[in-house]
Amino acid sequence: MSHPKLTQEVCRTESCLLSTYHTQNYFAADLLYLVLLVTDMSHLKLFVTNTSHLKLFVTDMSLLKLFVTDMSHLKLFVTDTSHLKLFVTDMSHLKLFVIDKDTCNKHVSNYHIC
Repeated sequence: MSHPKLTQEVCRTESCLLSTYHTQNYFAADLLYLVLLVTDMSHLKLFVTNTSHLKLFVTDMSLLKLFVTDMSHLKLFVTDTSHLKLFVTDMSHLKLFVIDKDTCNKHVSNYHIC
């Protein structure tokens, strides 16, 4: 699946994404470039109140490669999920970000995550 470039500036490295996410000036030109290998979630502080501000609409979970070793540190709040195909009601229930949606059989509360 091809995703259009959303802004002029593009991050293709983890350090770029982690250091600039809060400014929301950098976005992945293609979700394949959004590969966050996060081992210490305290470094990732992503607060989303409206997905239109993030301008990152995940339509295929297999393209979102987010490896999380400690979910307790992940603070992800999404209030507008009309475009984000991931509905999180309680992060304590989220145990897995699925890499391959074809093998997905996990749920967040009563909602499919893929």
